[in-house]
This record gives sequence, structure tokens and C-alpha cells, in this order.
Amino acid sequence: MLFRSGAYAPSNWTLKSSGGGDGFVVTSAAPTQIRLASSKANGVRVGGASSSTTYLVTAKQSGIVSFNWSYSTTDPLYESFGYMLNGAYKQLAGLKNYSSGLASFSVRKGDVFGFNAYSVDQSYEGSFTTISNFSAPTEDSPVPAPLPLMGVAAAFARSEQHTSE
Repeated sequence: MLFRSGAYAPSNWTLKSSGGGDGFVVTSAAPTQIRLASSKANGVRVGGASSSTTYLVTAKQSGIVSFNWSYSTTDPLYESFGYMLNGAYKQLAGLKNYSSGLASFSVRKGDVFGFNAYSVDQSYEGSFTTISNFSAPTEDSPVPAPLPLMGVAAAFARSEQHTSE
């Protein structure tokens, strides 16, 4: 579930905006979904300035992050949505008014990842993306403890005694 209490609770995420933008995130429907909005500068063109609205968190463990997304905009040539991983942007939506999909990618413990709504011009109504069915690693797979060497040697010694009789 998205934004459950603990590792990926909304309080552990950081909302950042570049380019003087007014993008935002709505978490009131958590833990089921969130909604990320790109900047629209209150509907007034801001001299062609671009803006990114990012919602970021640090991976608690290594593993796979996956989520469903549903994107809409009235400004398809100038808006996009995707995910961030350690500062790199992977675009998932743009150039269409509506699109949706499933995304997944690998993270390592300590990686910074999240969601990004990008606006080329901060005009019109921006874009809105609903993110649901979020899953991220919360604990490593258990690793078996090493066997004591004397126990292993004794097991082999007993095995040899039984086979040579």
C-alpha cells in the first residue's frame, strides 16, 4: 500500500519545486493513492520558465519499486510525468492529454527516488498524476546464518563413517 505508516509514510517524503513553481502533492487519499500536480503558476505564463515538482524519499532497503499511474493534462506538449532515481528523470507520460501505466525499477538501500511532474512553461492548467498500488522494499530478504565450521566438519566425518561401513 502507498504511504503506509513507517518507512514510506508521507512524513518521510520531501516535496521540492524548482523554477518558482507552485506544484503540489495531495496525500489525503493515502494510503491508497496520492496525486501530484505540476506547476501552473496560477494559470499565468511565467516568461517560459520551466519547473519541476518532485516528491522524494530515500529507499529503506534494496529491491523493486513499482506503482500504477494515471496522467492527465490540457497542455500535452509542455507537461510530463515520470520518476526520479538519484537525480535522473525517467519520463513516463507526456505529449498526450491522458495516459496511464505501470512502472517498476530497482533501487539500492540509500537511493533517493520519487515522482516528478515537469512543466516546460508553467501555463494553462498543468498536469495531474494519480499514483496508486505503490510498493517499495522495506526489509532485506533474510540471509541464513553461517554454519559453525566444527559442526560442518563433524557432519562430514559422520557421513564418511556411515558410507564406508
